[in-house]
Amino acid sequence: MELAAHGHYQLNFQDNILYVEARGPFNKEVLQNYHQDMKDIIQKNKTKNWGVLAVFYGNSILTPEAESALIKVTKYRAKNGMIAHANVFKESIHADLQQTQFSRIYQTAKVRSHFFSDEHSAKH
Repeated sequence: MELAAHGHYQLNFQDNILYVEARGPFNKEVLQNYHQDMKDIIQKNKTKNWGVLAVFYGNSILTPEAESALIKVTKYRAKNGMIAHANVFKESIHADLQQTQFSRIYQTAKVRSHFFSDEHSAKH
């Protein structure tokens, strides 16, 4: 039995920032799609050094399998020019849990990451 992808995301490159808007929760299946879409957008934009500004809406928690998959995606991004990652959690009652989970992901992938309360601060 194949599971349906849970979670939605949108990717948009502007200058040297890859904007990610996402709404979870996320499972492994959506992360597989995300990884392929991430590869495509990185190849299309061939920017040497770039950062990610990710805005997560709602309670964007990852299943354990999705967390492992996101670590792989994050390592791929780091190998392909990503030098920093900024995160914003909106409309969430579990932002502390999300921050803990995403901190673990970025630490495991050895990627510099910060958490912000709004996009303006995150962008700067």
